[in-house]
Order: sequence, then structure tokens, then C-alpha cells
Amino acid sequence: MREVKYWLRAPIGAVAIAAAGAFFMAMPASFSLAAPAEDTKLSVVAADGDTAPTSGSPTYNGLDEPMVDEKGNVVFTSSLSNGFAGVFYKPKKKSVRVISSTDVAIPGIGTPDFYDGPVMSSNGIIAFVAGDTTGVSGVTAAVMRRRPHQALKVVAKTGDVAPGTGGAVFDGFDDLSINEHGDVAFIAIYTSDGGSTSKTGAFLARNGGITAVLLNGDTLPGTGGGIFVGTSTGDIDGPWLNEKGDVAFEADFISGATAFEGSLFMKRRGKPLEAFILNGDSVPAPVNGTIDGIHVGRPALSDDGTTIAFTLAVTGGSVENVVGTKRLGGSIKLCAINGDPAPDTIGTIDGPSAASFAGGTVLFHADILGDVSNSGGVFTCPKRGPLREVVLTSDTNPAGTWGNVPEEESLSENWSVFQSDGGTPVAILLTKLPGKEPKHDKN
Repeated sequence: MREVKYWLRAPIGAVAIAAAGAFFMAMPASFSLAAPAEDTKLSVVAADGDTAPTSGSPTYNGLDEPMVDEKGNVVFTSSLSNGFAGVFYKPKKKSVRVISSTDVAIPGIGTPDFYDGPVMSSNGIIAFVAGDTTGVSGVTAAVMRRRPHQALKVVAKTGDVAPGTGGAVFDGFDDLSINEHGDVAFIAIYTSDGGSTSKTGAFLARNGGITAVLLNGDTLPGTGGGIFVGTSTGDIDGPWLNEKGDVAFEADFISGATAFEGSLFMKRRGKPLEAFILNGDSVPAPVNGTIDGIHVGRPALSDDGTTIAFTLAVTGGSVENVVGTKRLGGSIKLCAINGDPAPDTIGTIDGPSAASFAGGTVLFHADILGDVSNSGGVFTCPKRGPLREVVLTSDTNPAGTWGNVPEEESLSENWSVFQSDGGTPVAILLTKLPGKEPKHDKN
């Protein structure tokens, strides 16, 4: 996959952003960048009230965190009507299957009582955290991985030595990311005194071994000597992993440089930590101003290298939020800003969500202002061409009715998956990305 070179947009004042980044040209009044109206075809992956494939046939009661691979297969979590929870997998043309549930023990781990994740690679490898808050003997938390048609495998578990820490052991896990090789990047708590003192780090499991990406006490580049001093999993955001084994993350607890908290950093294989995007960096015209918050979805890091997608909060600019990409060492390229026309509506985009990225396409959801038929939607910035809509709240919802703006969106090169939160029922929905639909798709 090549780095995104440019997007044509129709922002306030109608400008075009060129590949060289940066020249702007006025458009004639008769010229339109509006995309053709989409005929969104949605299918239901799962909905609250559907029967889950676990013991006792409970129903879903809290769907969350869907991800999709290149074939349209979807993984998600859900709490269940019987008080248990599970990680579930929906092959494109088959029924939902259970990967793990909190009423069934995992060999060598015990019975988990919650899950974090899951995440899925473009070729269908799944990873998730099987958690433990019980303290029951024989039960432990773990990072789990499942390759297609294979059994679950433990990647890391509490009590294992945390590399680079001088003998401390893992004491809990949080968000994670996986690539098509099955490498897993994850956030973990580690302790050297049985849990009395906790520290937080980011780690990468690949080729049968685990290495440290970020540890408590590491100096963060570009911050003037700021030191990461995280003690809980909430002190790191991410991680985001590409096919080369490069890991990006946000550091949210920086001693001596608090102005940079929430900035984005990168650890490339065999290289020291590098600053990626820093709070206080400039935002390009026509927005200008400076970055005051970085919001990244999942997946978000390009497969071939170091381009990441994001939504930025902006201070002192013409708008408060922008969506774009940046290559490590390169310049920010914008694809959407607050106030841009919302495709196939008479309204404008407002408050875009954290952006995801795959196959050169940026994905985000946003409210829509000024169109009573559409409260919001999910949108893409393709590699080339104008902003397009994936789904609008005026589209037919095959699960029932829309509630809030569709959210929890994720994508692969061809597919998008998202939740219809607040609707009746809450559901996970799947659709082809704009421009990826064959003329006679019968799926």
C-alpha cells in the first residue's frame, strides 16, 4: 500500500490540497466536488436480543468493539443476558461463532471474567485480552491470539517477566494491536514487588519473543527531556502496529513536560523512540492554529511504513477539529474539517471522531448539522477523490431504527463495520466501502 498523496476536498472556500502539500486554488462557482449519491447496502452482523452461540443460549446485551478483515469477517465482544460475556467471530457468509466466553476456562489461564479488545488483522488473525479481577487461585489475565482454524494461544500472561524491566513481572493488560504476521503490540502493567507498586509500558510480541517498546522512566523525544512515568494502563493510548513491526503510541503522563501529554510517538524496529505528532505542532492552512489533542482510531497505521490517520483538536485555528494523515517526518495532510459539506446531504460535518486508516482510506464518523433527515454518518477520505459517505442515518437500517450517530467504526481495505448505538436494537452493521461494491454483489 502506498502512502496517501493527496485528497481533493470541498472545504469552506473550496480549496484543493496537492500532493506537494500545500498549494490552494479557487474553484469556479459551477465546479462541484460532490460525490455521487451512495446506495448503502448494510448487513447485520449481530444485534442485541439475538441468541449468542454459548451455553444456555443467552442473548447479546452490550455489543462492542467490532473489527473487520479483508474478506468481511467480523470479530466483536458482547456482554450476555445471563451475566457472562464473550468474544465472537462472524464469518462473512456463516453464523456467529464463539472464540472465548467467561463461563469456559482457557487451558493454562483459567476462566476470565472480562475481555479487552478484540483486534483483528487484515488476514483474520485475532487477539484479545482475557482479564481477571477475581484474584481466584489458578486464574490469570493474558494476551491471547487465535490464527484462523487454530486453537487459542497465550502470548503473554500475568507473572511472566516483563522484558527490559530488570525482572519485574506482568500484572495486567489493556489495549492491543495485531498485524498480518501475528505480531501483537500491547499495553501492560508490570510490578517488581507483588503489585504494591505498579508501572506501565508498551510491549511487542513477535517471532516467539517479547520486547519493550516503552517503559516507565523512558525519555520522550521532542519534549525537552520529558519522562514517561505511567503507572496505570490509562497512561498510554494505542498501541498501533504496522506490518514491519513498528509501534506508535500516545503518552498521556509525562513528567517535566506536561504540555506534551497526549502526543504521539513511534518506535521503529532497531531505532530509538521518535516524536511523531506533538501537541503544540502547527496545523496547515486553511485551518492554521496548533494541535491541542490527537485522536486515533483502529486500525490507523499504514502497512508499508509510518503513515497514521487521526483527528486533531485545534486551538487558535479557523475550526476546532480536522481529520488527516501524517507520515513520520512529513507534513500533515488534511482530508476533512469541521464545516465541510457532508456528502449526499444538505448539512455539514461537525465533531469528527477518532480516525481509522486502512488501504489508503481514512474512516471517521461525525454529526451532521443543518439536515433534519440526517443526524450523522460515517465517512471516508479515499486515496483520491472527494469525501464520501459510508452510511447516513437516513439510510435503511436492516436491524431496526437508528439512534445515535453510527460509531465504533473500523475498516479493512474493502469493508467497514460499525455500531448503531442508541437504536432499537443496538446492532453491529457491515457494508462495503464506497467504490468497493461490485455491480452485482449478492453477498
